[in-house]
Amino acid sequence: MNIKALLFTIAFVGLAVAGYFAYNSFLKNEKTLLWDLVPENSIAVYQKGGCSECIDSLSKAAWLVLLRETYFKDHNFDSAFLSAFQKVSDKASAVSLHKTAKHKFDLIFYSTEDVSKSDLLEGLRKRSKSRERKYNGFVIKELATESDVVTWVEFSNYIAISLSPVLIEDVVRAYQLKSEGGFIDKVKQVASLPVVRNDAGDVLIDLEAFHDWLLLFSNEENKEGVRIKGATLLDVKRSKKSIILNGFSDSDSAQTSSLLSVFKGQSPVSFGLKYFVSNDAYFVTNYGFSDPDLFAKNLQALLDRDRRDLLLGKLKLTTTEVNQLYTGLGKEVGLQSFELSGMNSSNVLMVDVKSDGLWIDLLDKVATAISEDTVFVEHYASHLIKRLDKPGLIELLFPVISFKHDELYYSQSGNVMLMAGDIRALKKILDDIEEEEVWAKSVDKNRFLESTFLESNISFYVDPSPYSKLVTSKISDEWKPFFAKQDIQISALGLSAFQFSHLNNNFYTNIYLGFDDVKKTNRNNRLKEILVNINAAPIYKLFVVKNHNDKSNEVLVQDSANTIHLLSSKGEILWSKKLDGLIKGELEQIDYFANGKLQMLFSTDKDIHVIDRLGNYVSPYPIATLTGNLFSRSIDYDHSKNYRFITADKAGTINMVSKEGKLLEGWKGMATNGELLVAPKHYRIAARDYIGIVHSAGRFSLYNRRGELLKGFPVDLRGRVRDDFYLDVGSGKEKTAFVFMTMDGQKVRVDLDGNELSRETLIKPVFDTRFRLILEANEKSYLTVRQNNKTLTLLSKSGEEILSNDFIGMNSADVKYYDFGSGNIYYVILDVDQDLGYVYNAEGKLITSQPLECQTLKLFWSNSELHSVASYEGLLKISNLN
Repeated sequence: MNIKALLFTIAFVGLAVAGYFAYNSFLKNEKTLLWDLVPENSIAVYQKGGCSECIDSLSKAAWLVLLRETYFKDHNFDSAFLSAFQKVSDKASAVSLHKTAKHKFDLIFYSTEDVSKSDLLEGLRKRSKSRERKYNGFVIKELATESDVVTWVEFSNYIAISLSPVLIEDVVRAYQLKSEGGFIDKVKQVASLPVVRNDAGDVLIDLEAFHDWLLLFSNEENKEGVRIKGATLLDVKRSKKSIILNGFSDSDSAQTSSLLSVFKGQSPVSFGLKYFVSNDAYFVTNYGFSDPDLFAKNLQALLDRDRRDLLLGKLKLTTTEVNQLYTGLGKEVGLQSFELSGMNSSNVLMVDVKSDGLWIDLLDKVATAISEDTVFVEHYASHLIKRLDKPGLIELLFPVISFKHDELYYSQSGNVMLMAGDIRALKKILDDIEEEEVWAKSVDKNRFLESTFLESNISFYVDPSPYSKLVTSKISDEWKPFFAKQDIQISALGLSAFQFSHLNNNFYTNIYLGFDDVKKTNRNNRLKEILVNINAAPIYKLFVVKNHNDKSNEVLVQDSANTIHLLSSKGEILWSKKLDGLIKGELEQIDYFANGKLQMLFSTDKDIHVIDRLGNYVSPYPIATLTGNLFSRSIDYDHSKNYRFITADKAGTINMVSKEGKLLEGWKGMATNGELLVAPKHYRIAARDYIGIVHSAGRFSLYNRRGELLKGFPVDLRGRVRDDFYLDVGSGKEKTAFVFMTMDGQKVRVDLDGNELSRETLIKPVFDTRFRLILEANEKSYLTVRQNNKTLTLLSKSGEEILSNDFIGMNSADVKYYDFGSGNIYYVILDVDQDLGYVYNAEGKLITSQPLECQTLKLFWSNSELHSVASYEGLLKISNLN
């Protein structure tokens, strides 16, 4: 053999052997990095910190408990298998979040311990079948049950485990493509920032992907709007009642279409709009800016030019006028959402404006320019409410705010312009501001705000617990059944905040997730009763009233000897007072002196009474009326507390007196020729006042505030009616109608001009069936009672059966309907003949194990719990029914 060839062969073999050993020593055993394995499609990655106690405490927090329940929603593990898998996942040093379908997600667990060879997987192996398969040169191992599979793949010093085999394949691909970047490359702007090591860990989030993940749970198909883009790195810690995530979000990588880009160059500002946020708000958005001109410039960059020109034309605005509106901005813009009625949300926009009147003048100019008729104006207390008849102003000025509406009502309170698509929502906010039922005056809300950034540029606040049913009503159909069963976990969630504050080239970020201890479900541990013996004649009537000092509920009762007694929430008799007769009709609370203190208004057979909560008469009351009283009611035309009091006797004769007790012209002894079913009712519709009365014979009349019968009335309903009637309010006069129910089952709708819009015949199961309409306690909606000798049935507004009671038959029954908000709906049926009370929840199920023995029964809501007050003879019982 040629010596050169031999030497070359020896050298080649030597190099090959050296290369093989080098590969085994240096490359094959090279440590795998976590970021080599995390797929690019990850939404967020959590890495455990060095504090094991912190991690253990974190896992028990209500938000994490709910997330864990959510994760296992689609997996049917038995308890032993689930326990074994949780032990495996607990060993993970990191976890990544992934969206796997339109309404599904899954996790990948990364462990530096070789759990595949430990006894931790034994619990899984005993209940599953083991199998292996090859994918791109890697061995993927699986343990499969009938419905689920646990999949993992091993690397030199990591094992990746998931309940989704596809995600493990993603891990393999990520490892093979690690030189091309991946998830860590998407978040590189913040990934290198320092973190706290000895805590519960840290989390890296792709903000836009996280937004998409949240939509996974939503029934909102519209994904338009400005999103938060970029990445954030947050340290995680837990306090006693919260999970707190602090860190930084990058703005350099955020595109101009990102919400963060709008606030570049802005200094954080304080949350001054808290004085205008209702205590009933369950979601609040607040944007703060130190430079209104820069804010305006960045906002306009978000709006397509053609769209901007279209909106300018529709609103008959010029670019100069838009710039003037921006110039008139203060330092905040916010949006609050709350339930208005029947699980329907309403939004109110809050705009901090300068005090020069520029905003109101320009809005009035727009209202005049686009109105096809007289500009809508309504006096409401000390405010003027006006209306833009076309949409588009909010989109034009603030494209970062999603606000759908047809008409836009607006009014100014202080230096804040309030806008709403529903006039009722705007009036509610004005009422709450006047009554100081706002976040700035709430001890709980202020305590929460002190735990968050006091100054920020972007803040989202959510209050999920009291409004859990309202929030879950917006969940997608895929997830709705699951979250409907999580009421205990959701009830433990508290006020939370998501905040961003511009700092240098990034945004300091704070996420505060509040929670409380999970409530116990054992009713025996929570049921409390207060028994009060009036020591007098049997109780005739009872009313639940509000204590204006501490907002607690109190009970006013009248015994059959004409004495009224006010009881505290603890059942203490505060005072007693002898009246000249029995109370007729209902009792109202009014603010007679317009100072936030409430008085009680009611009537007896001959007098009108106004008594304060200390039991003292308000001068000049009591005052006598010309005729006997069957009903009384207060009327406050423009919410100015300049009350009128209207009464009606059995013959239908009506009198109205001023606040000072003087008879008013037009309403002095006005005969309506027939017995009234309920007290006359006042309505304000499209800035006009109406007073409606209905006779038991089936005749409906509508009057103006001067007592003049309106054209088109009275209306013959062509059937006898019982109980009450309902005003179905639309967006204007043309879409508003009164609803009546005749005893023989005719549902009649009448408009404001006296025209019969529709007549629907309800089905009678048997011939002797009778019908009546029952209003919700605050007239939010109504239901229909269908009663015959076999059953008493409650039907919803849409005609669907709510519940049936087979024990009452044709007995006299007092039915009440309560909607306390956020789906907390209850129905009461009192069998008057047998002195038995039935209480049902929204699903039509009895909430007590047996009927309550009582002669009167009412419900009230206090501290997010249901209470009842019932009487039997001279005994009063106040109970917690949760």
